[in-house]
Amino acid sequence: MSRRAAGALACVPVGRRPARRLGRVGPSHSPHHVSAALRCPRGSRCYLERQHQRLAEGSGYSFAIADAETDEAVGNIGLWTSHISTGRASTGYWIAPQHRRLGYVRAALSALTAWASSLDDVKRLELFVEPWNEGSWRAAEACGYQREGLLRSWQQVGTERKDMYVYSLIPVRD
Repeated sequence: MSRRAAGALACVPVGRRPARRLGRVGPSHSPHHVSAALRCPRGSRCYLERQHQRLAEGSGYSFAIADAETDEAVGNIGLWTSHISTGRASTGYWIAPQHRRLGYVRAALSALTAWASSLDDVKRLELFVEPWNEGSWRAAEACGYQREGLLRSWQQVGTERKDMYVYSLIPVRD
């Protein structure tokens, strides 16, 4: 499996103890959308407020990924539910570079996928990954997601349109 023990991960709602330290992993270590939020005049507070707003709006759930032993925030993962009326939910995540290749993404994605798969409204989980991000798509595949194809010019990232691989997982229920 990974070099990181499965018990060394904690996913907690953003704004709780380790999530307050998410600003410490950015902006130079974060994806474009996080970096922009962390550069706002109020720093990481903008990013944290946006994560809290997702739950209030009903658009999803945002969690800090933290090392359970040190309580250090290492990244973020979320379940986005803006299309839940059609049975679809999506997930996304990021990990600070110094914490990559330690199994955090695989452990967090596995936990989130198990939880999301238990929700009756979720009939399909989707995940979108830039083609160059091999670590991310390998983690998705290790957690049971299947690549369905390449979506050209799918998403604006920073100042550019980006292609994305689309992955899905269909929850199996008894």
